[in-house]
Amino acid sequence: MIKIGQEGPQGWVVILGLSRENLRLALEEAQPIAFPASQVGLGPGRLGLGTRGSREALEEVLGEPLAGFLELTEDVARTLVSGQVYTTDLGSLGFEKAGDLALLAGEDEDHIVDAFRAAGLVSADTRIIDESEGLEVPRTSTPAPTPRAPRSSRWAIVPSGLMMAVGLALLVDGRARSLGTAIVLSGVAFTLWVLHGRKPAC
Repeated sequence: MIKIGQEGPQGWVVILGLSRENLRLALEEAQPIAFPASQVGLGPGRLGLGTRGSREALEEVLGEPLAGFLELTEDVARTLVSGQVYTTDLGSLGFEKAGDLALLAGEDEDHIVDAFRAAGLVSADTRIIDESEGLEVPRTSTPAPTPRAPRSSRWAIVPSGLMMAVGLALLVDGRARSLGTAIVLSGVAFTLWVLHGRKPAC
């Protein structure tokens, strides 16, 4: 799981990236996720994600109430599985801090970070928490590029198109303009990243 918390033009922005396997475990096997909210700049307590009933189970295991919780409803699950970005305001999760949260699912953590960097959503100074190896470590540098297997063009057309549609909707709505701009840029960058990856490696 990838976690980012940073200041945006109109408030605090939290970006969470789930690998397809993380998403499958959360939805199909009802394995909730919880992590310190401080990792994404939301203060004390823990932020949890899970299906209906997971909040109570997490709080029982942790022995304390969660600071915030995002229920992975059918609508949220459908959004993520189809390659779209789910967005909501932090207040709806139980936090007083003004801002927005964006949740998306990608092939794996490396692909998610690559897309974030290509879109300019993160810089060399951005603290990215990567739990792909079961550890929480800052990722502040971009690894040297390595040849990757060709990617199918469907990864460029469907997810990026949906991301840009969501971003444009947010821009028109006006309530999360900075987040909308970021998502549109992500869609464009994801398309370029996929198309570039389809070129033969030197």
